[in-house]
Amino acid sequence: FFQPRGTMLRSLRITKGLRPHGPLTGLAGAQRAVHKYAAPPSPKLDAYKLLVRQRLEPVHFMIKNDYAKDARAWDTWFTGCICSPKFEGKSFKEINAMVDDIAKS
Repeated sequence: FFQPRGTMLRSLRITKGLRPHGPLTGLAGAQRAVHKYAAPPSPKLDAYKLLVRQRLEPVHFMIKNDYAKDARAWDTWFTGCICSPKFEGKSFKEINAMVDDIAKS
């Protein structure tokens, strides 16, 4: 298989679930075509977000349901990132204890 220079973008196939968008037709102009569903209610996640914002006053805070777990574990397991000034000078053990205390309440 030989391909002259400059034709690589034109030879890429748009994978399933992608469609051309706009004037570009290569992979750079592709857009994922999926149907978006509304997320089911997650009262535990919302309550946990509120507690973290109140107690830790984070500078950066991102949390979501852990999709690596089973679908039946929705609103039970979470994964995320918390950056708070209250973590300064503390060990990982102390930081984890602070986050666990919030999760238990």
